[in-house]
Amino acid sequence: MGDTELFALAARQHSLVTWDQAREHLSRHQIEHRIDAGRLVPVRRGVLAVAGARPRWEQPVLAAVLAGGRATVASFRTAAHLWCLRGFGRPEVIEVTTFGPGRRQLDGLRAHRSRVDGPIHRGRVDGVPVTSVARTLWDLTARPVPPIVVERALDDGLRRGIVTLRALREVFDDLAQRGRRRSTVMRAILEARGERFHPGASEPELDVVRAVVRAGLPAPVPQFPTTVAGRSVCFDAAYPDLMIAIEYDSWTEHGSRSAFDHDRIRLNDVATAGWLSVAITSAFSARQIAATVGAALAARGAAPTPAAPTPDGPAPDAPTPPDQG
Repeated sequence: MGDTELFALAARQHSLVTWDQAREHLSRHQIEHRIDAGRLVPVRRGVLAVAGARPRWEQPVLAAVLAGGRATVASFRTAAHLWCLRGFGRPEVIEVTTFGPGRRQLDGLRAHRSRVDGPIHRGRVDGVPVTSVARTLWDLTARPVPPIVVERALDDGLRRGIVTLRALREVFDDLAQRGRRRSTVMRAILEARGERFHPGASEPELDVVRAVVRAGLPAPVPQFPTTVAGRSVCFDAAYPDLMIAIEYDSWTEHGSRSAFDHDRIRLNDVATAGWLSVAITSAFSARQIAATVGAALAARGAAPTPAAPTPDGPAPDAPTPPDQG
């Protein structure tokens, strides 16, 4: 027992060890000797770093968590960045949450306290204890994060498979209190994402569905799979009964010669099979999207009863593609 085991432990913790961890391998005198020799460097109260290591951003975050004790995790914007949630870059101030009644004094960061704890509230990213994605999203509904930013982060997490609506509802049930803003905002976000909700393949595709429904038109089916000319295709959104396909064209994804040629062949096949294809680009405003899709519906002779427009608030529910199993 000694340096070998201690430094192996530090290698798994972004070159950090707590004083208590060091005491499991070295005596107090040995630890102090290594500090005096510059081999170990105090970075926070009770936390030491191995000298010479090139620290990543995660190191000061983990140092703050370790200094807070076993009940402390990275949280809020810091957790959002660790989870790589869309819309959350590296925060200027580290944020942590301590679960339970007590909280240690931690300088140079933003500390929170919560009495509601459990497995659904905790996670781990790259060795750093952190609030779960579901708990992080709940926390982010606090001001000053706009609800639409939380929505986009949630849909990003759903597409990546790092959170589920079920997990978010469980966290909501644990934390919701009548009359609190975060409860109200998260309730609206969840109500807009019912059992049939599908986040689409990308945020722009979901924005198209939002624009259509908020204009009072019926919600198209996102990510609709079918067979055209003997090949499997998946439309970004569609009205299957009317054979209307909605495609979001991105120059980033379709800006090469080969992609251009492939898309032209695909469009010809789709048209020959009887589908009316509607192309949407990033230059379209929400009004233009609604007008274009509305014209396609009219061209098919559709006279649907429009849904109630929802110009503000969370995105409306959208149906999932049919089960292909």
